[in-house]
Amino acid sequence: MPAFRHRLKWDLDSGYDTAIKKDCNQNVKLENLLIWISKNREKFATRSPKGELLTSESLHTDFICYRGTLTKVLCTPYEGREDWLIGATKFKDTIYMCHYHTDSDRERQMNMSVREEHMGYWGYKFEQYMVTDEPGKAPDTEAVLNTREEYCSVVRTRLNAHSLVFGAEVDAQDPELVRKNKSSHSTSHYVELKTSKLCLSEKQHWNFCKFKLIKWWAQSFLIGIPRVICGFRDDDGVVCTLQEFKVREMPHLAKDYWSGAVCMNFCDMFLSFVKKMVTRDDPNIVYLFQLFPKEGVQCTLLENPGDYRLLPDWYIRQSHQ
Repeated sequence: MPAFRHRLKWDLDSGYDTAIKKDCNQNVKLENLLIWISKNREKFATRSPKGELLTSESLHTDFICYRGTLTKVLCTPYEGREDWLIGATKFKDTIYMCHYHTDSDRERQMNMSVREEHMGYWGYKFEQYMVTDEPGKAPDTEAVLNTREEYCSVVRTRLNAHSLVFGAEVDAQDPELVRKNKSSHSTSHYVELKTSKLCLSEKQHWNFCKFKLIKWWAQSFLIGIPRVICGFRDDDGVVCTLQEFKVREMPHLAKDYWSGAVCMNFCDMFLSFVKKMVTRDDPNIVYLFQLFPKEGVQCTLLENPGDYRLLPDWYIRQSHQ
């Protein structure tokens, strides 16, 4: 954290023209996560009563996906406007899930204004102001910003009867916490970095608590990130002040607008629904789950999924070896 948190005047639009930008229209699917799994199969192995590693084709987990898929599901009880589309494939007793762009997603992307494109860049620039490659170094805010670069952490967890493994992009970790705990293998060291418009009215504060905090909480709670640092900016994209939010306190701050328990219960029910519907263990079949606002979730079986296919041939072949 900077020594001073107020009157910062950090220009988030700086470097926009030279930045290397991510293609937001591309459906990344699970490729990078599958590469990580293929290189770390031993982490999914079980042990015999004597402690010996047992070789098996099974990953011993119910679901594999990215955090963003689960975040979509968690926020659904309070999302009355946006639809979503999630594909699921069962392979060797594990269900792989992936979030796809919907027609409305693509329409929003195509109709994005120049200002909205700049605002999409501001979050990446804020991270550049906040992080360094090494502890103790000053941030290099003049370097060309590559928004395609990211650090991903893979987490194993449970939600009631469901075991999950998911990948999650991580913004930063606090070196002081790593030093105190003498370990870097804990998500409690991670920090989520966000930007938001300054709340100058009661309505703006209402929107912040109702719409932003729920997404911040869902993202951070899933992986066990304890705090979010927000850079509050003006309309020109200049950060004026920093504020820290503890993730465990977010549901209380927004108790009049949403409930974390309701979100978790819905996610639990959705995963149970997916287990019930995804019965055929076949990497070439995809079950599509689509949320229609105010109508609920519908499931469609695709025996010829085409572009919706989740698992690449190389991963299927490797899993049989």
